Amino acid sequence: MSRICIVTHIVAPWDGQGRVNYELARYLVARGHEVTLVASTVEPGLARTEGIRWIRIPVPSPAPEPIKWLVFAALARLRLGHRALTRYDIVHLHGAIAPIQADLNTCHFVHSGWRREGPPPVDAWQRLVTAVCIWTERRAYRTARRVVAVSEAVGQALRKDVKPPRGRLRVIHTGVDQAEFRPREPGDPHPLREGLGLPPSAFVVLFVGDARSPRKNLDLALATLARLDPRFRLVVIGEHRGGPYPALASALGVAGRTHFLGPRRDVAECLRDADALLCVSSYEPASLVLLEGMATGLPVICTPGVGNAPFVDHGANGFRLRSTEDRERAAWLLEILGRDPGLQRRIGEAARATACQLSWTRMARHYESLYQELVSELSPARMRDLGLAGQAELRSAGGHA
Repeated sequence: MSRICIVTHIVAPWDGQGRVNYELARYLVARGHEVTLVASTVEPGLARTEGIRWIRIPVPSPAPEPIKWLVFAALARLRLGHRALTRYDIVHLHGAIAPIQADLNTCHFVHSGWRREGPPPVDAWQRLVTAVCIWTERRAYRTARRVVAVSEAVGQALRKDVKPPRGRLRVIHTGVDQAEFRPREPGDPHPLREGLGLPPSAFVVLFVGDARSPRKNLDLALATLARLDPRFRLVVIGEHRGGPYPALASALGVAGRTHFLGPRRDVAECLRDADALLCVSSYEPASLVLLEGMATGLPVICTPGVGNAPFVDHGANGFRLRSTEDRERAAWLLEILGRDPGLQRRIGEAARATACQLSWTRMARHYESLYQELVSELSPARMRDLGLAGQAELRSAGGHA
């Protein structure tokens, strides 16, 4: 069994990237590996699991994200030291998270791709942050022994913009929990319909994501709602305070039919209480919520910029828009779904069948196989360093080498 060190900000099921690491860590420990998590947040139950060691990296909660990133990077490097590779069989980073040499680095987001394909930066500060991220990402991915992209879209962006050394790039898709995200059953709660006092005739369209960022393209969802009759309701789950979208909903005349709920932990229950899901980001390298909606049996409408869009077979298990501004088609598709419950059911069943092929166990097995491949390639010098480090640890513990 291997000693594996995973460096990431969050390891918890309520965060997108955090869910990947949460499921990976659970699988690895169950398989007998020793797992060290270098993170700011770890789900409490996982943190108490035998075989898990948590090196907590505190970051200032009220600080802006770039400051948090810098603090995390500095403290992670300080806590691990420059000889991290000699204490672990695998050092697994997620992005340009810290100046530490990585055996494996998983890429969830490519800032150069965002700059090219996403909405333009809103100010000079955002342009500067993006430029710094692009520079640090190139260095991180080019120096890692292997790079994993979480979707084909991320892989394409890495090949185009980062150009990792030949043969080092792999694609490992994220998974979905088919037991947690399942179709509605009799007796399930109605957190949206009852919580918001919606009439039984309401057709509930769900939008999940940061409701402040133009990258998530809530503009299209609101403009689409404005084209639909009053029985259509848009429910937005995600942070919206300080964002422009409540005001935009008022300007479009749909404030009374748009419900901003803020962040929620009961996303699975909310998905089961909806009729359709919009995933319409202008740039979304991989969308967990798209797979979660499909696993729930919801018809999903997505844009080309969503990384998991290749899993959507238009007209068979979901729908694709032509562009991030295709509000006419979005409205037309929702109208058809609203008029034809049979179509809604058939699309949802096909979506569920597709999502059930993408389990978290499947993802974790791919990572474990890649770890084994990397361990088998360790140079004699690295093996010698690992052996010396192990002897030093035994001596410090009073044991014998």
